[in-house]
Amino acid sequence: MRNFYKRLVPSCDRAAMVLLCVLMADCCIFGSGRLIEFGSIGFRMALLFVPLLVSLPLMLSKLRGLLRSPFLWMLAAFALWLAVCTVMGIRNGNSRTILAADLKGFAYFALLPAALCILSSRQRVYTLMRVMMYASLALALLHVAYLIVHLSSSSLYYSLYSAGLSSNFSRIGTITSKIPRLFFNSEMYLLCGCAFPMYFYVRGERKRFYPAMAGLCLFAILLSYTRSVYLGAFLAAVGCVLALALGGSAQDRKRLGIFLAVAVLIFSCITCAFSLTQDTEYFGFGLTRTLVSLQDPDETEATEPSETTPEETDAEQIQQDAYITQTISSDQLRAETMAELLAHIQSSPIIGLGLGAGLSVRGDGEGFNEYFYLDLWAKTGLIGLILYLLPVFWMGWTWLRSREKRSVCKAVWLSVLLGFLAFSFFNPYMNASLGVLMYCCVMAVFAVPGEAVQAQNNT
Repeated sequence: MRNFYKRLVPSCDRAAMVLLCVLMADCCIFGSGRLIEFGSIGFRMALLFVPLLVSLPLMLSKLRGLLRSPFLWMLAAFALWLAVCTVMGIRNGNSRTILAADLKGFAYFALLPAALCILSSRQRVYTLMRVMMYASLALALLHVAYLIVHLSSSSLYYSLYSAGLSSNFSRIGTITSKIPRLFFNSEMYLLCGCAFPMYFYVRGERKRFYPAMAGLCLFAILLSYTRSVYLGAFLAAVGCVLALALGGSAQDRKRLGIFLAVAVLIFSCITCAFSLTQDTEYFGFGLTRTLVSLQDPDETEATEPSETTPEETDAEQIQQDAYITQTISSDQLRAETMAELLAHIQSSPIIGLGLGAGLSVRGDGEGFNEYFYLDLWAKTGLIGLILYLLPVFWMGWTWLRSREKRSVCKAVWLSVLLGFLAFSFFNPYMNASLGVLMYCCVMAVFAVPGEAVQAQNNT
């Protein structure tokens, strides 16, 4: 029996690694994970359950090490406080529907113990990074395909809009007959398609298509026309560039310069090609929309695109102006949402109102609103907010105080997570599968001792 168990653990270890890669690739491409459903269970939830089950022998074999992980104890403290807030929510008569939705998103933290055991070496971190960056490339190519469909077949594009909305896969829309708004629920994972190839290129794997991959992902980010995505991408880019520039050699900095120059060139060429052939400003409209405000817009409904003739080119500008006006007017609802959240926080700033607390301005719904951190603060109080963000502060503090050579890879992962966190100020992302699973992976990467990833020199 003991020999069987010894043979079982390595097999489960390898299978769990494969399943983790499949799970994170699914996050990178397929949005909320509800394209395939088994009754009330989505494919993402099924994907989570299987690696947890398979990795159970692995977790038991590493139980002593797991119990020494500070991340596991931080998660336990947060879970305990969520239990307290659940009782508070029930006692306060909060919505049971919203309460269940609150708990469902945080349930994905169940991946953390398994991830801590599975990502046990730097080579496995490499593997996961490669899987996620190629999956992000697939998402970027999907953006381009949708753009081509938008330009060539308005009826097919509208069908894709309806299918994506019903499956919670995408929130695509129409700005003009030439400019679509392509927002997929996995949008923030495009950061992996920018940051991870940058890391590998700078640290030794000088594959020429890596900068092209990043340039294509940047173009896909542009097509989202979502200001919070731009904000998250900017912060992640600054963090990655600083980590690679300050943590590398002179040769690394030279490679970084080459990578950035080529990636920006590829991005510019793709953007200009579509802009010139369609006689419109893809980048210019993104810049204009960004300057309206830093608030993320509400989801806009798509309308079936209409064909325009050369004599109707002024209509394009009218449509763009109308979209900007709609963006400005939609900020009113967000202002009302924030005001009510702040009122809830003021009424109970330390312990919150309990899970399931809703907002009158938003109706019943599922309890989600754009301001994730304010929503978490209102429901779980300052205690819950601090416990949720404690692993982020811990990772930053331990990385800065480390006396050993600081892991550039860990800094890149943390920079991508900061992009997720910035995006989540305006979106309910970090209390859903997409954000929580990424959070678990970053914690697992930081649990790998020493220089977690030092890419092999393949030059």
